[in-house]
Amino acid sequence: MDENKRDEENHKEEKPDIINDHQTETNTRKESDINIDILHTILLNIKRIQLEQEYIQKELVEIKKRQERRKIIHEKIQATEESKSNSQKLYNSDQNLAVKSEKSGTIPRQRSSEPILNLQEKISESKVYQDALDLLLADSLSAKANKHDCYEKSVQSVKQEVQTLFNLYKTYFPNRVPYILREDFCGTALLCREWHDFNVQNTALGVDIDDSVLKYCAERYPEKIESGRLTLYNQNVLDRNESIPKADILSALNYSLCYWRTKGQLTEYLKVCHDNLKIHGVAVFDLFGGYNVYKGGDLTCREFDEFLYVFEKRKYNFMIDRIECHMHFRFPDVWGIPDIYESLKEAGFKRISTWVSTSKMNEDGELISATPYEQITSDEESLKLNSTNWNVYIVASK
Repeated sequence: MDENKRDEENHKEEKPDIINDHQTETNTRKESDINIDILHTILLNIKRIQLEQEYIQKELVEIKKRQERRKIIHEKIQATEESKSNSQKLYNSDQNLAVKSEKSGTIPRQRSSEPILNLQEKISESKVYQDALDLLLADSLSAKANKHDCYEKSVQSVKQEVQTLFNLYKTYFPNRVPYILREDFCGTALLCREWHDFNVQNTALGVDIDDSVLKYCAERYPEKIESGRLTLYNQNVLDRNESIPKADILSALNYSLCYWRTKGQLTEYLKVCHDNLKIHGVAVFDLFGGYNVYKGGDLTCREFDEFLYVFEKRKYNFMIDRIECHMHFRFPDVWGIPDIYESLKEAGFKRISTWVSTSKMNEDGELISATPYEQITSDEESLKLNSTNWNVYIVASK
């Protein structure tokens, strides 16, 4: 018995040593892993620094090219100004000669009452400014930018919009899942592309009358078209096309309802929307407003029969002598929420609701804060629309 007890005690004493050895080995492995991670991070940072240096070198080359172009432009414009100055001197000399001739009784050779620039000089002057303009335009960022890229980056927030569309549908039909989205006025179909990626079972249908924007999408994203889950239709959204599948969700965002100039057009379009939805379908539209939207700086207005032309001087920077100006064409028939509610009812929609988000901007027009979208169910809640800026989703189902 005593020997058995001693064996058990020896066994117990040996066990901690095994555990300690295992812990030591584990700690060594952890340290090794940590060292590898640190080394990997260092290598990544070195690579990042190298890439940044390459980028800086490219930027320096571009800056040098721009400086050379500006030097050429400056020299050409300076040459033109000197030519003008010489013509003015010649004109002044002729005027002095005319005064002296009158006093002496002689008749001078007739000169025009304007500084002399012969036809060749005028052509040369025009060409100099045109060359300068061409150089400036070729060097400008706007000449290198794609307007569709700029629009997609600056105007649309499709990840948020797709999630919002999904959530709004589930609010109306909690036990159903929307799979088919139809986007009217789809443009480059950015929303359709995001819906396509949102769920592997999703199908997106983009409709637009402008063939160029649809080609832009098809050429840049052929894999989405080839998947069979994104189809683009080049047609008027008012046209009834039975070959287009009916949708779970029909959206006309980016304030597309403002395209319609008459109440009849608006109602007719909403009827087409109603027919293009499944039985458990939902249509979603948006509007914007708030008193800050219409408040600007120095405005110059000219009224025409169909619209009001507004030239807005928004900001002026005296340090660089630069002014930011905008041109607007304002129409009197911007649709409000009551108008759209009325037309939705006339179009056959039954359940209609409004979801609002309010926002605040700073003096530079940058977003400071925005509230989550909330459904308006009473007149008291509708006072939220009296805030500085607001955006609403108007949702309607069959």
